[in-house]
Amino acid sequence: MDRFKDISIVYKNVIRRTFEIIKKVPFILIIPVAFGRIYGLIISGGSLVHNLGTLASFIMGILQAILLSVYFNVLRDAILYKRVNSNSFKTGVLTYAIEIYIVGFVFSLINILLGPIFASPIIAIIIFTILNPIGEAIYLGGEGGYNSIPNSFYYFKDNFHLWIPHIILFLALYFGFGLLSNLLANPLDSYIYPAFSNSRSDIPVYIYLIIRGFYDIFRGVLYIETRDSNMRKRIWRGDLD
Repeated sequence: MDRFKDISIVYKNVIRRTFEIIKKVPFILIIPVAFGRIYGLIISGGSLVHNLGTLASFIMGILQAILLSVYFNVLRDAILYKRVNSNSFKTGVLTYAIEIYIVGFVFSLINILLGPIFASPIIAIIIFTILNPIGEAIYLGGEGGYNSIPNSFYYFKDNFHLWIPHIILFLALYFGFGLLSNLLANPLDSYIYPAFSNSRSDIPVYIYLIIRGFYDIFRGVLYIETRDSNMRKRIWRGDLD
């Protein structure tokens, strides 16, 4: 019962803070749409230079890391300061890019070593779940590339009952929009989904990206609220009374 009470109290506070942030920075909801379009263009451009082999993969990895770094910096400013301006975009280019690229490299290396096992949908969902807070560990927890992997796991272990509900909702949303087949083990790959055109067929993708904007703020606030505590500490402080 304590876990359900913890979820209720923490979620109520997190949802309230999430709406406060969106009220202050409403356009944060359309930023994933813009970034999704840019990401779609990057992927389309990458298909034109795929004959470069390893070099093309290296360039694509850098561009993706830079794009996600900017997005993380925008989220950080919105969550911590309730404001986003041009500096949020300009200063974010390299702020987290190295950490993001290192995590991507680790996942690529594991994929090469384990092959089909790592590619199994069940294994991918398990890894995606237990390392789910890795993005927040990087841009809100200040964790370095390699350290972000074990530290996000330890954080998840202490607060798994708070993360499992919204991960289930996310997977249901992903499935509902027909995107679940594109889910990868690396949670960092889920923040920005590529939008390739403005055609009617892409409308579900754009709707998903707007919802994703709300979801990413919620995740960030949840991490901030719980990163220095677990349920035992919250009980000891009397938060569940």
